[in-house]
Amino acid sequence: MTYLPTRVRGQLYNLYMIVDIYSRKIVDAEVFDQESMGNSSEVIQRAVLREGCINKPLVLHADNGSAMKGSTLQATLQRPNISPS
Repeated sequence: MTYLPTRVRGQLYNLYMIVDIYSRKIVDAEVFDQESMGNSSEVIQRAVLREGCINKPLVLHADNGSAMKGSTLQATLQRPNISPS
């Protein structure tokens, strides 16, 4: 997740992007107007379904921001058997 500046001072957008670290392929990306665990969860669920990698050993390397450490995201990672790093 990274912040994208706007022309309005103090207003930022949040880019959530998942990149395959081996192929460098952008698996999924979306821009939201606020940071939340729900947004993180939504992007990850969509990426796993799109790539057809349900129940395969996956590892999510993410920063330690609140949107990436929250209980909603942790529950999302447990369902398709994704290990956080």
